[in-house]
Amino acid sequence: MKPAYMKKLLAGAVLITSVAGFGFLMGSSFGQELPDEHYTRGQELAVQGKLDEAEAEFTQALGSKPASTDIYMARGNLYLKEGKFDQAISDYSKAIEINPTLVNAYIQRGFTYGVQNKYELAVLDFGEAIKINPADPTAYSRRSFVYNLLGKYKSAIADADKALELESRWYSAYYNKAFAYDQLGNTSEALKNYKAFLQNVGSDDPFIKRDVEHAKERMEKLAVH
Repeated sequence: MKPAYMKKLLAGAVLITSVAGFGFLMGSSFGQELPDEHYTRGQELAVQGKLDEAEAEFTQALGSKPASTDIYMARGNLYLKEGKFDQAISDYSKAIEINPTLVNAYIQRGFTYGVQNKYELAVLDFGEAIKINPADPTAYSRRSFVYNLLGKYKSAIADADKALELESRWYSAYYNKAFAYDQLGNTSEALKNYKAFLQNVGSDDPFIKRDVEHAKERMEKLAVH
């Protein structure tokens, strides 16, 4: 198994990350600003899959609220879903410019850098998110994933362990640990963590079906060695 598989997972996760947030893409700051008619309409259209119309509504909303991090984050996540990565990064960066402590903006921008294979920039953004809120397992788990892509497996394990220290059922951290140990040739730890991943992940979650199948496949192959 090569890290190329992790790249495929990262690309596929764009849909998960963007759609999971179509609430709309709730971060630590969402819901704190006064509602805007165009922003609200944009959320509704996004959920309906009318992405071009949603984008137009968000852009119009920014015309009246140019300092709204909520709107920049929402449009950025919309761009992410559409594969417009440079535009997504631009909106996340604008949100950070407005509010330098907006954790979710660093996390989303870091994720987008990862999709673009700009792994070192992704690591930096996840690191900034951790500095701002060291109690959030998300940034640790995502940085762990990127460390695996960089071949820094011990760092990946350390970050996964920190994520699990903060939230013991954070299943993506178990997956990241399993992958790292798998690459390092530590069969017993790889098996243990693949098993923990399968035990903690929601079996009916359609978004992680490929991860579950891959973990089961690796467990079968490792068990015969």
